[in-house]
Amino acid sequence: MKTRLIYLGSRGGGAEIFRELRFASKELESIHEFEFIRSDGLRLSDNDFPISNSDQVLPGLRTILMKPWRFLIFLVKFSELTKKNKNEKNIFLMPSPLDYFVFKILKIRKQECYFLIHDASPHPGEFWPRNRSINWRLKQADGLIFLSNFVFQAVKKRLNTKNYKIITHPPFSSFTGRPSETYSNFNFSSNLPIMLFVGRIRKYKGIEILAQYKTQIQDKFQLVIAGEGTLPEGLQGVKTINHWLTETEIRDLMFSADILIFPYTEASQSGVIPSAIALRKRLIVADVGGLTEQIKNYSKALTFNPDEPETLLTTLERSLNALKEDVTLEKSDNQNDQATFSEFLRQILQVSRNHSM
Repeated sequence: MKTRLIYLGSRGGGAEIFRELRFASKELESIHEFEFIRSDGLRLSDNDFPISNSDQVLPGLRTILMKPWRFLIFLVKFSELTKKNKNEKNIFLMPSPLDYFVFKILKIRKQECYFLIHDASPHPGEFWPRNRSINWRLKQADGLIFLSNFVFQAVKKRLNTKNYKIITHPPFSSFTGRPSETYSNFNFSSNLPIMLFVGRIRKYKGIEILAQYKTQIQDKFQLVIAGEGTLPEGLQGVKTINHWLTETEIRDLMFSADILIFPYTEASQSGVIPSAIALRKRLIVADVGGLTEQIKNYSKALTFNPDEPETLLTTLERSLNALKEDVTLEKSDNQNDQATFSEFLRQILQVSRNHSM
């Protein structure tokens, strides 16, 4: 059986998962056949981690919106790619508005379709995916793969299949490969430890909490907020890096930070947390959604309640004291310590239409 992995987005966590699985597939290609399909809009944007020329490339959504006639090319090319063999499994790695058309073609070919489910519902301020598109995937799939038990529990009553698997989100190797030097653009005048928020800046990411308590934070830490998105008011005096971050920038920032903070007001799971754990970084994590699940048994993580943001002040003090006494963790009992994308891919292959996980 051939397994086809499909990513029709452009960048972010889905692009990283696509790349990691493509690399992991090399360990299994002697016993299993893989095909990787991506959009022409995929932008890993970093020469350290080049895009493979062996991928099958289709017109992406941006291309189609700019040149609608290329939608016909999309349909014809995908139909050609899938007409040779009915005994194929298709894994959709991230929701795309184009999935519906791909799914219809695959079902005409009587092929199996599996969806990686990242979220149970849309996050505040996010345009995509919508509830309707999430529910469509839950109902139509031959099998489902979840990245956290939290998301599975939230949607299990909506499932139309008993064929599912919950797989731990592994760390991204592009974030954990040791850089040649630490991030050099901070230019801080003090020697306070660096506290970093890194990631897309969205309403649910809790940057307002950092703005509210910036004075108390900056009494103890040098606060850095890095990522693309609209910054809230009240961050005067805070170091901000406000653009889309390449993988190298994320990696270098994480290595340079003493502690990472995730002040989310809601969350399914984070792709950054597993990488931070792999780097043995100290973490402050909001006790919401699947985040707490991700840091289970990791002794370098502390939590606070975002519904009572003043609890962050106590957590800041505890984190500072812990940093002063810090020792390197060679290993922990956290699930991310054992998680790899090679194992992730092996577990995906275990999911089949006739085998409930």
